[in-house]
Amino acid sequence: MIRRMLPLQLAAAALAASLTVALPAAADDASDLEGLLNETVVTTASKSAETGTTAPATSTTITAEDLRRYGIHSLDEAIDFLSLGVVTQNPLKAVEVGGRGVLLPSDHGDHFLLLVNGHAVNDGLFGGADYGPGVGIPLEMIDHIEVVLGPGSVLYGSNAMLGVINVITKRAKDWKGGHAVVESELGKSYRVVGGVGGQFQLLGKPVDATLGVTYTKQDGPPLLYNLEYGGVDPVSSKGVRYSRGGLENGYWGGVARNGYYSRVPAGYLRLEWGDFELNVHAKAYKRAAPYRARYDSDFFDFDDPDSYEINRHLWADLRHRARLSPVVELTSRVYADTWDVQSYRNSSEASACLSAGDATVATCQFYSPGISRWAGADVRASFDWFKDDRFVSLLGVDGRLRTASLKIDPRDFATGRPLSSSLGVIDRQDSVASAYLQQTWTPAGWLGLNGGIRLDKQTRYDGVFSPRVAANARAWNGGTLRAVYSEAFRAPSIVESELQNPIQIHAGDLRPERVRSVEGSVEQRFGRQRVFFGVFRSWWSDLVELHVLNEQERRDATAAGQLSIFSFGAAQFRNASTIDNYGFNAAYEGALGEGQAFKYGVNGTASIARRSEAGLATEPLAVAPSLFGNARVAYDLPGALPTLAVAAHYLNKRPADRAYDGGWPVVPYAPPQLTGRVTLTGEVPFVKGLSYRGSLDASLSDRGAYTVGPGQTFELGNRSPQLVPVDTLRATVGLQYDLVP
Repeated sequence: MIRRMLPLQLAAAALAASLTVALPAAADDASDLEGLLNETVVTTASKSAETGTTAPATSTTITAEDLRRYGIHSLDEAIDFLSLGVVTQNPLKAVEVGGRGVLLPSDHGDHFLLLVNGHAVNDGLFGGADYGPGVGIPLEMIDHIEVVLGPGSVLYGSNAMLGVINVITKRAKDWKGGHAVVESELGKSYRVVGGVGGQFQLLGKPVDATLGVTYTKQDGPPLLYNLEYGGVDPVSSKGVRYSRGGLENGYWGGVARNGYYSRVPAGYLRLEWGDFELNVHAKAYKRAAPYRARYDSDFFDFDDPDSYEINRHLWADLRHRARLSPVVELTSRVYADTWDVQSYRNSSEASACLSAGDATVATCQFYSPGISRWAGADVRASFDWFKDDRFVSLLGVDGRLRTASLKIDPRDFATGRPLSSSLGVIDRQDSVASAYLQQTWTPAGWLGLNGGIRLDKQTRYDGVFSPRVAANARAWNGGTLRAVYSEAFRAPSIVESELQNPIQIHAGDLRPERVRSVEGSVEQRFGRQRVFFGVFRSWWSDLVELHVLNEQERRDATAAGQLSIFSFGAAQFRNASTIDNYGFNAAYEGALGEGQAFKYGVNGTASIARRSEAGLATEPLAVAPSLFGNARVAYDLPGALPTLAVAAHYLNKRPADRAYDGGWPVVPYAPPQLTGRVTLTGEVPFVKGLSYRGSLDASLSDRGAYTVGPGQTFELGNRSPQLVPVDTLRATVGLQYDLVP
């Protein structure tokens, strides 16, 4: 049921009701009032305001106060420490994100849909999104983050298979005045933020404006990679050389001091003028990792600062809301994005330079520029047929045009001279047209129903229907039951469907990935406390994966003219596998004391997710934990003393990313990981508007779930793979100044 009453109105209504009943009922009414005032309002699940209890999906709302209280520095930290059912993994490159026990390595985060104020920011070339510092939104400018679990394509289309994450920024009333932030992870990074919010007049109407700019710089920390012997280069007949100007001795590894860094300048502008709202976001994200990995960095000099990637994203979103009648509200939105990437990968291996076109150069560079631009319009109408939110229809259409291009240019690192013609050239235009319908109905005060369906039709695939049916019932005082059936899909990315080069066969006709999901939950609220328990099951089909051709497949491709006789390690994107996934989510949270000075919460997920592929054994998903969660507690010390907060998140052991295709005699697992954080926040005495924050992190395990180095398989005689190192100790301090008129 949609809730439009303000908290003050809710409080007044509850108070009036409490005065009309007998005294023994007063305690129950007070508890109900507290429960109402502590319920969160979400908009992402059904594109309309409703309480988290009545939304047609399991959701978590992370507030601005949560971000500050628990020392959150990035979106992935917010997910790990504060959300239910979602987890991230950091391979020191693009952060990967999973939900309900499904996490797919090397997917660029493209199975979640990431929104900023309702605008989808997944890129148009790979379909992924940044969840680390590359998000490019000043944290202090964020009002709250809505994390919605489960398939969400019914309203959002492609990519919302695991869920939808919506970052919502503050309005002018919450960001008024001037703001300055400086924060440093000691010896490793710093972040600065400047912002302003307020109101000015335009054509006789007030404009509410918020602006935030930020710059993040991270260098290191130095991390130790064990020395590994990579064998003899078949072209030079000497040991493989793994660094520019290094020895041809076949050894890789050591302390990486130069090749792990990031730079993120970004800015965000939000303007509200009457019924119009404009959002503009610009960012650049430069990052480097010191190691070689499967698929994206097979040939890669160790700890090379000149091997890096930079992507830039600029988008604008203009929307208008119009109340056409007491029944009809129309929302129109036009948007445009431009996103580009430049990748530089350097290798001093003679065999790599031979594949680039000239084995005689000392170091060859694989330079890969790509760009995607898209623009579209979304128009939806809401019909509140009885003018009381009991029976509301939502009807919308969305159309988008997109262009995308990519190529790989092999060249001499020293001179920039081309070594061969461009490889993997992509130049594609496509379009997508969508229509969706949602119906909400509250036949009784205790029962809410939600149903919807969406059709997406794109140039590269047939139409896809995405339905959802949900029901919630307030079965008893403070208790809510919910049941949901939903489906979602992910369209193959432009790269997956179009990439072709000497060791990459064109994918042919790829089908969209599909997922079907059922879930049921029970939630109990009593005063400031909330208990939640939910079960789920999902079935995934047609997962798109990069399949490495076996010997017979390689021969067949060579005979068909798809590969040359000199191509080895060739691959092809295919609809290769399915996943069966089931488990439960549980949460308990609350507050105690005057002014809710003592806050606490715990979230946990346990699941089984098994991948199946024709001809292979069914196995647990690589990298994805089957048990994970977080816990937190915070106490506002009395008077001018600070707030003390402690938080932790946990992952159980999980198979390494090369667990099943590396030929290992024993399946390699990453060790369990427990990370704890202590944070102090407070006001600086005698300086109005100046506050501080300090936090200390410690992790028990020093290795993650991603294989690094030349020993990616058992072929070189390694008993087990080397796993990516983890920074186990971090200390961060920061100051914030808010000049509020």
